[in-house]
Amino acid sequence: MAKILIINQNAPYNGIIAQEVLDIAIAAANFEHEVDILFINHGIFQLNNNQNPIDINLKNYTKTFAALTLYGINNIYNAASMNDSAITDLFNNSDIIL
Repeated sequence: MAKILIINQNAPYNGIIAQEVLDIAIAAANFEHEVDILFINHGIFQLNNNQNPIDINLKNYTKTFAALTLYGINNIYNAASMNDSAITDLFNNSDIIL
């Protein structure tokens, strides 16, 4: 079992990449890998609770966040609330970084 750090740096609803990153995390967890997710840069905006993509005719994929714990993904990090040392530790303690 590998420890995988997935970095999500894309703004929500600016294409499909942000949603696909979550799908990759769930797929990796299904294969019993330990998955952590780090939100950085514009990806941090995905963590806002009051998003309403219906106004721009898109599906609200952020409801997927509630399901992450069902797949054993319990470590979700916001880089804006972390110091450099903590982020470095995440990188150093991961086998695979995506």
